[in-house]
Amino acid sequence: MLGSKTQGYFLYLTRRILDARGTRMLRNIIGDLLIDFRFIPSADNVCREGCISAMMRVKDEEWWIEPSILSIKDLVDEYVVVDQSRYDRTPEIIDEIKDVYDLNIIHIRDFTVDFIEVSNRALKLTKCKWILRWDGDYIAREELTPTIRALIQNLDPRKYYNIYWPHINFEVDIFHINIDDPLHIEHWLVTWSPKIKFVPLSYFEFLYTPPYHKRVDINKPLSLHLKTVKPPLRLLEWKY
Repeated sequence: MLGSKTQGYFLYLTRRILDARGTRMLRNIIGDLLIDFRFIPSADNVCREGCISAMMRVKDEEWWIEPSILSIKDLVDEYVVVDQSRYDRTPEIIDEIKDVYDLNIIHIRDFTVDFIEVSNRALKLTKCKWILRWDGDYIAREELTPTIRALIQNLDPRKYYNIYWPHINFEVDIFHINIDDPLHIEHWLVTWSPKIKFVPLSYFEFLYTPPYHKRVDINKPLSLHLKTVKPPLRLLEWKY
């Protein structure tokens, strides 16, 4: 197989030649061929349980961490939460949720400055075939769980997938959508493979997946990103 740098260069050239839709179609064809001709192991042989792991890296999220975790409790089978909180009750709230709702939460305190390293460490601790990337200020809409469960049941278990859908971005309060960036679309749910990893992207992180991951788009918002949404007192402190 090609190295990740060669794969990335190939995808870059492809995007220069084809538009986004053409690139997506080509990537999906490559994924089908690699599996069908057994150039890579099928996804149902990755030695992982066919469940969903929520991977969370949180920091001082006491206002939203409880609804964030509980909004996906009927979807995911385990949570891997790497907690970098220093100044609020996020750690205590996570432990309370774990006990009260009897959730399978692996809660780790880690203050490593390199957030890419932290995210990759959390990724390695997951045990399921499916990885859901989730943050302490993400809230699932009611449609998320039935939509994802129905989709997974109808996908080819041999193949690897990146599943995209929009987050609705709220700013300041839950009545105002960010007009400059109303929807945040990424591959929030992916099939685990030994090749996936977090890499730097400007000031943020990006989950790299090999070209054999097929892209699936869900064209409706399934979750909310509360971003700078704070209770009134905290909002005053933050703005002024």
